[in-house]
Amino acid sequence: ANRDGAAKYFYDSFLGCRVPQNSAFLTKAFFDSTKEFIKNLPVEAEKRADLVTSLYTYLKVDQSPTVEVNAFSTTYLPTDMRDAYREFMTRRSFPLTAVQKDITELKGVLKLRKVTFRSNIRITAPAEAFKELITIETIPQDGVGPGQPSQWTRITIKDQILDQE
Repeated sequence: ANRDGAAKYFYDSFLGCRVPQNSAFLTKAFFDSTKEFIKNLPVEAEKRADLVTSLYTYLKVDQSPTVEVNAFSTTYLPTDMRDAYREFMTRRSFPLTAVQKDITELKGVLKLRKVTFRSNIRITAPAEAFKELITIETIPQDGVGPGQPSQWTRITIKDQILDQE
């Protein structure tokens, strides 16, 4: 399932073979490339978290049998980011036509969402819970000292604590 790194180099450069680009491979490439695009957007962390949630929703919840760059961009991305996204995916050699959706190589990835903070605090939850039960907001902090973050994150979880360790 992992076609990156040394194995890809060995097959491609040394043997001259190509990794087959079936629908599972292309769906994973769509996920990886789109997630990278979203991570590098110059937007607030709150908006970035919403876009990542949209990607999970598009692949796991959306009932469409295909994934398509244009469909994702028009449904989930703000208008001013759509052209940059299409150009990014073109540079990644991802087809702009519809590709059969096959999430078999993404099942483990799509099962849980993880948010990690600089202080090594982590929140992990099922992808569906992020959309329905978790709200992430960026809030400004006034009067912070040097080296202190000027923004904090407020997380609202619409549930009660079950257990703590």
